[in-house]
Amino acid sequence: AASAASLPPSMAALPPAALKRLQDMSATLHARRDWHVRRLGSMVTFQREWQALHALPEARLLPQLLDPGRARAPAPRLLVPTGLYRHINQPRHYNPSQRRALQEALKQEGVTLIQGPPGTGKTSTIL
Repeated sequence: AASAASLPPSMAALPPAALKRLQDMSATLHARRDWHVRRLGSMVTFQREWQALHALPEARLLPQLLDPGRARAPAPRLLVPTGLYRHINQPRHYNPSQRRALQEALKQEGVTLIQGPPGTGKTSTIL
């Protein structure tokens, strides 16, 4: 394993578990001699998916997400300020699809997955 001093700054700042996953992925990719590459899309998406899958064992909400019926503690009730509802329902802030996603996410129970193609406003909607 490389020491933190020999790594590029962007990698040296990674948490140890993420750095190990990245090093494991690199070792796996370098184990083969012949590779044929075609660009099908951005590798950023695949890298994020790879990191997310390998980070699952560390996810604190994993039991509730995979088996909500067997969760040990009840989920805390979400109290949504009235002002937030007013803000969400103003057309200048969100388009109809974003409003529906936010209203769904603010329900009292369950988990809402917001997904969509790049550039559709997922991050700005969530933030």
